Amino acid sequence: MTKINVLNRGYIRLRDVMGDDRTIANAARVSFDRRTEELDERDERLIAFLAQEGHCYDENTEVLTSEGFVRWEEVDKSHKLAVVEPRSGKLKGFEKPIELIKKKYIGEMITFKTHSVDLKVTPGHTLYCSITDTEHKRSNPIYGLFDADMVLSGREVWQKPMRMRTSTIYGESVKDKEYWKAALYGFFIGDGHARRGNRLQFHMKKERKIKFLKKISSKLGLEYEEMKSNNHIIRGKDIGTKFRKLFYDKHKRKTFPDSFYRRGDSFWQGFELGLFNSDGSKRRGTADWIYSTMSDVLADKIQAFGSLYGATFSLKKNSKGLNILQRFSRRSEPRLNDTTSNRGEKVPYDGYIYCATVSTGLLIVRRNNKVVLSGNSSPFRHASLQFEVYAPLMIARQWWKYAIGSDHVMDAWNESSRRYITENEEFYIPSADEWRSYPDDVKQGSGEPIEEYKGDSYSRALELQVKRGERLYNEAMADGIAPEQARLFLPAYGMYVRWYWTASLQSVAHLIKQRTADDAQYEFRLYAEAVRELAKERFPVSLEALLKEGK
Repeated sequence: MTKINVLNRGYIRLRDVMGDDRTIANAARVSFDRRTEELDERDERLIAFLAQEGHCYDENTEVLTSEGFVRWEEVDKSHKLAVVEPRSGKLKGFEKPIELIKKKYIGEMITFKTHSVDLKVTPGHTLYCSITDTEHKRSNPIYGLFDADMVLSGREVWQKPMRMRTSTIYGESVKDKEYWKAALYGFFIGDGHARRGNRLQFHMKKERKIKFLKKISSKLGLEYEEMKSNNHIIRGKDIGTKFRKLFYDKHKRKTFPDSFYRRGDSFWQGFELGLFNSDGSKRRGTADWIYSTMSDVLADKIQAFGSLYGATFSLKKNSKGLNILQRFSRRSEPRLNDTTSNRGEKVPYDGYIYCATVSTGLLIVRRNNKVVLSGNSSPFRHASLQFEVYAPLMIARQWWKYAIGSDHVMDAWNESSRRYITENEEFYIPSADEWRSYPDDVKQGSGEPIEEYKGDSYSRALELQVKRGERLYNEAMADGIAPEQARLFLPAYGMYVRWYWTASLQSVAHLIKQRTADDAQYEFRLYAEAVRELAKERFPVSLEALLKEGK
């Protein structure tokens, strides 16, 4: 069944479907090689479990985009989010969210707060971690996506000893020309000054810095010259003009282009090498090093850039406003729940929660300047349905209001217009026994049916009004009036319009739940019931689970 007739002339048709119940189960297991080919009882239990909880972050969390870290409340569908492959832990690239989530939430949140991790998520959120509850697992961590409140060996996942990742896995560097260009960029940000024209200037005394600058110049074929008063010059065609455009903002503060985030492992490693050799300082007895800057923007960008390519930086501001970035060599996999000081806990929360759906299920997020890899929203958003709907305009406008006001903003909408399309107009005219009384409670929409003789008179009156509007519309069109104005004569709310609605399974379930309720308009309830029947054929297990949990 792909079409169900509704009202006197309306219908809803299922045009396209992406996925089925197996899609939901496999999306939940995205980090594992095993896939479901035939749905079994274990998959059904998993789907029922997934429907129980949301998968969202609190309002103080930021997500890494192609423009750096952005607070969730500011993210829209034009942003491109950094997405990570769960199996390899490597950056896949940047992509627009399949769906964005924002909703009010009152309840418990799971929070982790340690030296390296600051994370606050809903109980059903997907954690990217390695469970380390045995000696073998501690020595051989295997990372995957786990629902925080899934019970494993008697305890929920969020309570078990684990490790998380604070940056991606990086590849080997290729020390080509781009690598050494990046090294010059990093070194310039720390120590350089760009003059217009063909030169860069560096003021420095330390021999190691001078030696490094000479090395870069040689690798890139640039002219190096040592001047008086500890000044050093690099010359190249228009190099000063180019660097002024690249590395200064409108306030003449040091920065670097967002495009650097996409340049890859080798480019970052060259950039980091240059940054360290400029103003970086080693911590005694460790491989860690520190870089400091007064620029909040630059500090944020360095932390974001590093987290994309395997570099974990902590970021703190001292009492003088100096941003201190500490590059850790051994804190990329912090431990949780193995001592009393790093245990997760549940805390009360009252506020908005946010998330997004991306293809890999894994994002890079930051809270209080601490970066961690963590999961995205529900696997129910990896399946979608497209419906063709033919309904009175009053239903279309309620449906549209739902679509743009919903927490699930993946919904796509494409509606025909009488400005361009002049198909035969059709109208919904209730029969004599379909007119309803004004309700005692205005929230109910309508009350009991009125007497049939009254209904008959209103049906006749509406039919006359429709015919008069059609006549005037046709006369205006015949007289050369533009369709966009001629349509003003048509009685709007009862006129049938056609549109396509594409939505995730979770969004479809939400509409069914909302619009089959007792206080929904009767005519809309008929369409929502038709949506349920069409969706149920393709997603019998998942839809039942979502509707049962009221999601």
